[in-house]
Amino acid sequence: MDTKDKENIMKELSSLGISLYYLVDKNIISLKEIENILFIDNVDKLSLLFPKLINKITLEDIEISNELYRTNITKLDVIKDVLSDNKNKYPQLRNIVDIALDDKLADTLIKDETYFKYLNGKYLYMLTDIIKKDISNDFIRYRDDITEYRRLLKKIIKNDEKELCNDIDNYYIGLLTK
Repeated sequence: MDTKDKENIMKELSSLGISLYYLVDKNIISLKEIENILFIDNVDKLSLLFPKLINKITLEDIEISNELYRTNITKLDVIKDVLSDNKNKYPQLRNIVDIALDDKLADTLIKDETYFKYLNGKYLYMLTDIIKKDISNDFIRYRDDITEYRRLLKKIIKNDEKELCNDIDNYYIGLLTK
């Protein structure tokens, strides 16, 4: 598969990262099923396997996983990530991060939709971490593939982080225009 196909796979999977992590953690789906998607060699096979994987994810799974795993990475944690990755932005937030920045303000700064989008990418990245450690040296091609998938996923997470910055910018714009 070419890079564009892999990028599309990562976009689809990253939108379900929290749920996939939850389902693997609860042994409802196996890591092997995700690996089969990632390491498939042609698009025709992918069109058969991908819907089978997605159909295993129910609305209830999505709701449970969102509630369960959102406490592991809070909006406050996400803001700290944004501040860490954007050293030249938001000096006013950096000044209050340990004093006045709390969950309530974090909830005001970042929209739920953007937050969950970012979390999904982070949890999928954690899954690829497990897969990367699981791949033996015998499968060098797969190691190269997972490295490429992780690179593409970092790009997606970086774009999600830009959206988080937009949320923060919009908050400040709202304060200035009141």
